[in-house]
Amino acid sequence: MPWMIQSREDGEELRRKLGSPDCRPTRVWRSIRILESDAADWVFSSGPRRNEYRADGHDGHHPAWEIDDLDVELMDKSSIHDAEPSRLRKLQRGGVLPDGSHLSWANGSFYIDGHPCRIPYRGLRKLLNRRRGLEAVDWKALLLSVDAICRQIPVPWRMNEVVDNGNAWLHPVEAMRYDRENRGREMGRGFARAMHMRHFWRWARRGWADGLMEGYFSETEWMRRWKSTDESRPNQQDRNRMLVPSTLSMKRGSLQLRVRRPGGWRKLEIESNPLVWAKIVTWALSPTQHE
Repeated sequence: MPWMIQSREDGEELRRKLGSPDCRPTRVWRSIRILESDAADWVFSSGPRRNEYRADGHDGHHPAWEIDDLDVELMDKSSIHDAEPSRLRKLQRGGVLPDGSHLSWANGSFYIDGHPCRIPYRGLRKLLNRRRGLEAVDWKALLLSVDAICRQIPVPWRMNEVVDNGNAWLHPVEAMRYDRENRGREMGRGFARAMHMRHFWRWARRGWADGLMEGYFSETEWMRRWKSTDESRPNQQDRNRMLVPSTLSMKRGSLQLRVRRPGGWRKLEIESNPLVWAKIVTWALSPTQHE
């Protein structure tokens, strides 16, 4: 899949734009953090949704969201059988993030304003310990975007002929649209139509697109790029852009980036900084071949 693998020239061009840092992760994260780019502007958005978060959040009924070491141990296990009821109640009540959105954890899953969302909780804990500049961040949009890119969504049956690669997954934007378009259709007539809907419902029942709605991401730069691409090529079906490699993932509450090293592929924990997260997520979620 050549379109999924950057050439050596592309890699060198990216390193040049980042100021040619060495391979130490701290140098790479710093280069990304200080890179002049509009890719992270949206995470400091003051759009209308921010007022909605605040109106429902900082009203005195909920404490600020925070977790301790014992909470982290419980989340790492993903099992609540031996947990203290008082701790489970505390995590289920949750708390508000600095933008006013509400975050809670129940039965092994996180919920942000009631929507299921995978959270890099170790990284988020580090971020919130910074104490400075936190209220300027649109935490809900950032965390939902991180959740979107970390999902490994299988390619629906009708696109199986495009690629046979264990590291190729359906782009979250395409998953949103595929789910929305097919849920509104009736079964129709004919064997082919029936088989299509049978495969769709088998895909949908697994919940691959649950919680993914375009409206949640309307103010992000990566969604604006998708809409711009749609407007410039309204009738063009580029199947390559439907697929993405698995570049970001979560493990034990840490956000990780898959990188190639001389000894092979490795996963590095991404620095807990909202600028770094927002830029990397924007690059990963933008349409393929977008500048």
